[in-house]
Amino acid sequence: MVKKTLSEKPISAQASGVLQATEAELPYAVIQYATNNSVLYPIDAIDGTTATLTLPANATHVTFYLAIKDQEEPAFEPVSVANGLDVVDIPANWISYCIGHTVLIKYTANAGGRALESLTLELKVQQIREEHLVVSRPVFAHSKEEEPNTWRLKMQSFTGDETVHIKAWPMIYVGQRLFVTVAGNQHVTPYRFRWVALDHVVQLHEAHADHVFRFSLSRGWLSRLNDYSSITAHLGGDLGQDCACVSRARQPASGKSAAFKCPGFSPAHDLALARRPGPGSGPTPFARIGGAASRPMAGQSHQHGQRWACHCQL
Repeated sequence: MVKKTLSEKPISAQASGVLQATEAELPYAVIQYATNNSVLYPIDAIDGTTATLTLPANATHVTFYLAIKDQEEPAFEPVSVANGLDVVDIPANWISYCIGHTVLIKYTANAGGRALESLTLELKVQQIREEHLVVSRPVFAHSKEEEPNTWRLKMQSFTGDETVHIKAWPMIYVGQRLFVTVAGNQHVTPYRFRWVALDHVVQLHEAHADHVFRFSLSRGWLSRLNDYSSITAHLGGDLGQDCACVSRARQPASGKSAAFKCPGFSPAHDLALARRPGPGSGPTPFARIGGAASRPMAGQSHQHGQRWACHCQL
């Protein structure tokens, strides 16, 4: 089996036109790691995947096409496949751009003096599941675990501002957007919150799995919170070309939810977080500012459409 490697660069070709050709006579392309050749979980293809083509003998002018259904951007340039090759590499960053979308895949070839076209495969690229996003829960740099699942942030143990650390999420890419807030005094209504990252755009040097985002949290803001109260970091991000998010923090006193919204976004695009992870998602730190913690509080992550978010209470 021989193969062709695609360029890893998304190109501004006309997505609406790349899947038009002649009568469909060739079989569907077969996508590595796709369940029933119809559903692809992106983490399975974290290092990329392949499309295997079924070509007639002596096929020439073989061209491979990939486009996101009902969406013009990002677009991918048709790939010319050298004669004799029947496997095309699909790079990981192409999969990243397609998360949460249905992708249209086909190929064309000339053989026996005829122009041939394959059936168009509709491949659903799933959202990344919660267990693979939990690595990106926010972490307070100066918090310490003093008992199992009990973390404390002692203001007297450090000088200057606190720092919120966030490990890059799987399959991150340039241009994604990040929102981070920290909520405090959640036992009163309305509680206080502060943006630590508002519409941060992922840059080239940040778009890799080992990157850790570091955002400053004002010491002055922390000092105005009640002693022994909790703080919660909320993280929201997008896996597409736009983003909006609303995080909901559980108020210990009432058990109700209070929302805060990223300014300027339509309510139709709101993302609400209101559930806890299931078993196996790992321990989540919980702490009190300056004193003892009362109980653990599970970190949360959630996905909705193109968007995802997680938060961790300390």
